[in-house]
Amino acid sequence: MQRETSPHRDTLVRTFRLSRKDIWYLHFIFEAYDGVGTVSSVHPREGIVQISVPASRREEAELLILELSREITMEEMTP
Repeated sequence: MQRETSPHRDTLVRTFRLSRKDIWYLHFIFEAYDGVGTVSSVHPREGIVQISVPASRREEAELLILELSREITMEEMTP
């Protein structure tokens, strides 16, 4: 999991580029998995989002991202 500077030391942040039409789906899925992470649209027109994950839920988030990447194309971007 890529780490990016976060104001909270126990929060991991990953940045992805995906199709604009898939942003809503990513948001919806993460909301359904309460507490696993939050999705923020950084540049919606370019399909860039950030996923913030509490360190305590890292393993769950990794599995969720892996499964989602089998359904939608998610290109991880370096911070």
